[in-house]
Amino acid sequence: MVKPYFLAFSVLAFSVAYAQQPSDPNEVRIYNAYTQLAAQGPTLYRLQGAITVGSANDTITTDMYWSATVSNGQPLTNVELLEYKNNVLQRRLVGDGNTLWIYDISHKTYSAVPYGSFKPVQPANYNVTLAEYLDAAESGPSSYLGRLARQVYGGYAVTYTSWLPGTVPTAANGGVTYSEQKPLQRQIIFALDPNTDALTSITYAASDTVAGLARASNWNITPYTGSVMMNANYQPYAWNMIPGYRPVVFTKPIGK
Repeated sequence: MVKPYFLAFSVLAFSVAYAQQPSDPNEVRIYNAYTQLAAQGPTLYRLQGAITVGSANDTITTDMYWSATVSNGQPLTNVELLEYKNNVLQRRLVGDGNTLWIYDISHKTYSAVPYGSFKPVQPANYNVTLAEYLDAAESGPSSYLGRLARQVYGGYAVTYTSWLPGTVPTAANGGVTYSEQKPLQRQIIFALDPNTDALTSITYAASDTVAGLARASNWNITPYTGSVMMNANYQPYAWNMIPGYRPVVFTKPIGK
């Protein structure tokens, strides 16, 4: 289970922020972009692209709505994540302010795990717990949205660690680029505004061979704000909306 935090908030916030600020100047730009994302209010992160194996091509789209506000003096954080394959909804995750609901439409299963409290005061690790659970629940390309949420929102301060460990970031392609050739060809580009370091997109491209078939994964993440957030729905499904679904146990992440 996620470990409780016993340190005073001010001391922990300082230590986390100090420990996680990158030293590489290119990664400092990404850290600056994250800081702006954390401060800009409710945001939609849209991941779009395709995965190709041989002649088979699947389009993928995942929308992650994140809203962190204050209600009655207490934090209120909601999330909705909608994962589509070939325009068909596969999974829906909903954080209703207290519980993260995970619906696997393709397998007709669901699980729920609490991240908040129904008491007047929310726990100190409220956002930390939600972001870690969201990160643990996602896989494939959508796992990068979970990583983004954990690094931007899932702590007492913004953090950034490399999305491609073991590679050296370079200033290229209008932002910061990571590249590797083995074990597979992979490139991640953080497109940043040259004047403000604001994040405009994250692009991912990878290719390798599986069972003799060429495989390619190409997608990008783009942040949006404003009226697009009106499409978010932070209410879990009602019991009569998911007939035939069976509950499964959510595997909680070990404290990080």
